[in-house]
Order: sequence, then structure tokens, then C-alpha cells
Amino acid sequence: MTETKRKRGRPRKERITGTVKWDYKEEVSVPEFLRRLDKLLESPVHQMMECDGDLFMSEYQKLTQAHYKLSTVVREMEKNNNA
Repeated sequence: MTETKRKRGRPRKERITGTVKWDYKEEVSVPEFLRRLDKLLESPVHQMMECDGDLFMSEYQKLTQAHYKLSTVVREMEKNNNA
């Protein structure tokens, strides 16, 4: 019985394909979704770090918006995997 050896080093990059909903009428690619989500989260998270956890209401709104966008994509992925 012979064993196959795995190549060591960097793991293989998986190509992310497909689109996800960003807004009611807008779908974007997965990499674009991650870029937009990162931009949306940057300001409120920075504000929390600078103010020891305090958060302006506008920054709170951005955090909740990011949460809803991410949870929508996760629910869609789970629905597609169960189908």
C-alpha cells in the first residue's frame, strides 16, 4: 500500500464565484460584497476603538446595516446548500 504525499506550502486558492444580494435591487460579486462590507464596518469599528466602546448613533446604524447584509447572505447560502 502506498501513501500519496501532500505538497506542503501555501494552501490552494479557491476562486470565489457567484453573486449575492447587496440591496433590494442590486446583486454584486462575492469579492465586491466583501470590499463593501469592509468599507461599511471600518468607520464604526474605528470609532469604537477610539472612544473606548462609545458609539455615535450613525455608526451604530452602519454596524446594524452590515450585520443585516451579512446575515442575509449567510441565510441564502444555507438555503442553497440545503436545497
